[in-house]
Amino acid sequence: MIQSYLIRTPLIFLLLFVGVTIGTGQITRGNPVNSSDDQQVTDESKENQSETPKRSVKACNCNDDLEYDAGNSLIYNKKTQKPFTGVCVSFYDNENREREAEFINGKEHGNSLAYWENGNKKAITPYIQNIEHGWWRYWYEDGTLAWENNYDMGSKEGEWTWFSESGQVTKKESYSNNLKHGLSVVNYDNGTPRSEIGYANGLFDGKYVLYYDNGQIKMAKNYMQGKLDGESVFYTAEGQMLFQNYYSNGKKEGEWKFYYDDGVLREIEVYSEGKSSGHWKSFHED
Repeated sequence: MIQSYLIRTPLIFLLLFVGVTIGTGQITRGNPVNSSDDQQVTDESKENQSETPKRSVKACNCNDDLEYDAGNSLIYNKKTQKPFTGVCVSFYDNENREREAEFINGKEHGNSLAYWENGNKKAITPYIQNIEHGWWRYWYEDGTLAWENNYDMGSKEGEWTWFSESGQVTKKESYSNNLKHGLSVVNYDNGTPRSEIGYANGLFDGKYVLYYDNGQIKMAKNYMQGKLDGESVFYTAEGQMLFQNYYSNGKKEGEWKFYYDDGVLREIEVYSEGKSSGHWKSFHED
C-alpha cells in the first residue's frame, strides 16, 4: 500500500529550494479520482511560445487527474495508477491558467510554467527527467523579475540574481559545480552593498566586507582557502576604527589593537602562531 503525501507548498517557497516544483504542487497521491475532460492546449494560449513546445496537445487537469507519490518522487495517473506521461494544466476560478507541466514516465520534463491569477507569468522551471536544468525564473505579480537561477543537470551554476519589486538587485551569488565560487553580494533596499564576500570552491576566499547602511565599512577581513589571512579591521558607523588584528593561515599573528569609540588607542596584544606572547599594553583616555 502506497502512503499518501500532501504537497501544497506555495510556489514562493521555491526561493528556499526545498524541492517543491510547479508541476507537483497540489498533486497528491491517494485522493479520490475526479477526472475532468481533456483540455486542448494550443500555441495561441501560451504566453511565451518560445519557451513552450510549438504543438497542440491533449492535457489533463493537474489537480484532478494526477497524484504524487513522494516515496519515489513520481507523478501518477489516478485512473491507470501508472506513471504519467503527457501534459497537465490547471486553471483559476476566473479561468485563467494557473500552471502547466509536462511529464515523461512520471518525471517532470521540459519547461514547467506557473501563472498569477491576473494572467501574468509567475515562474518557469525547466527539468530533464526530474532534474533541474537551465534557467529558473520567478516574477512578481506585476511582471517584474524577482529572481533567476541557473542549473546544469541539478548542479548550481553561474550567476544567481535576486531583485526587489522596484527592480533593484538585492543579492548576487556565483556558483561552479554546485559550490559558491566568486563574489557574493547582498544589498540594502537603497541599492548600496550590505556585504561582499568572496568564495572559491565553497570556501571563503578573498575579501569579506560588511557595510553599514550609510555605506561605511563595518568590518573588513580577508580569507585564503577558508582560513583568515591578513588584516581584519572593524569600524563604527561614523568611521572610527574599533580594533585591528592580523591572521596568518588562520592563526592570530602580530599586534592586535583595540580603540575607544573616539579613536584613541585602548590596548595592544601581541600574538605569534596563534598564541599570546604575553606582551600587552593598556592605555587610558585622558
